[in-house]
Amino acid sequence: MVQFNRALALTGALTAVGAACSRTEDAGDAGVKDAGVRLPPVPELPVPLPEVVGALPSRPPAFPVDLGMGPEALRRERPRAAVDDMTPAIWHEELREDAPCRRLTYLFVRPTADRLETQICTLRPEYGHPTHFKRLEATISELLGKPAATSLDGFEGQSWRVPGYRLELRRDTRRGGEPELLIDLRGAREIEMP
Repeated sequence: MVQFNRALALTGALTAVGAACSRTEDAGDAGVKDAGVRLPPVPELPVPLPEVVGALPSRPPAFPVDLGMGPEALRRERPRAAVDDMTPAIWHEELREDAPCRRLTYLFVRPTADRLETQICTLRPEYGHPTHFKRLEATISELLGKPAATSLDGFEGQSWRVPGYRLELRRDTRRGGEPELLIDLRGAREIEMP
């Protein structure tokens, strides 16, 4: 009888968690909502997640130019991008309100600054909400496979290696967990020839 009551209680608890998960779409929120803790509302996104990542492993649409181009080509393609005051190897561009990124940062190979090596898309704060951030990671993982955890110099997140570039989804812990997407020529997976 005691075992039956325990099994019944466990079944009831699992049913409650399942119902909470279906309401919030996030298993991590199930116990929190029932405990009376209020989570921030899930904000609407300016651009849906699938449109941010696109048809991976092709370059995500959040990144407007191809890696490897020179500064003259970047100036032609992105006339609003400005060279950083400190070094010609870093360029910045502020984007309009309806874009998924609020700022793009372009990093050229140092010391020559002749080839674009990295693009960083600082996502709008809405994408940093735990629900959206988890969905963004899951969307990328569905297309590229299991990521590797990354953590260095104030950044924490996930990394995927694909032919041609490395993609990172990370949070800038120095800036309050600001969400970022990054593509970089370094760390790309080698193309396997049969």
